[in-house]
Amino acid sequence: RFDSGINQIVKTLLEKGFDPPTEFAADKSGRELALSVGYAPGALRGVLTKLQNTPAGTTAIFSTHPPLADRIARLPNDPKA
Repeated sequence: RFDSGINQIVKTLLEKGFDPPTEFAADKSGRELALSVGYAPGALRGVLTKLQNTPAGTTAIFSTHPPLADRIARLPNDPKA
């Protein structure tokens, strides 16, 4: 059962992904978690912006996620440091 469960999780994450509202909620929760342990408020936005500005930002690995521009637009424009 464990192997079958792991296979299904991997398939969902790599082939199908989650719906955009779930991805946006994950960004919001991740930002809040990062803030709670002392990371800069704009760190996630900074990372997503950096990914958007590199050739790797448009590769297939992001094909199951909402566009980076949409994810960035939904995050507060906090300072990076």
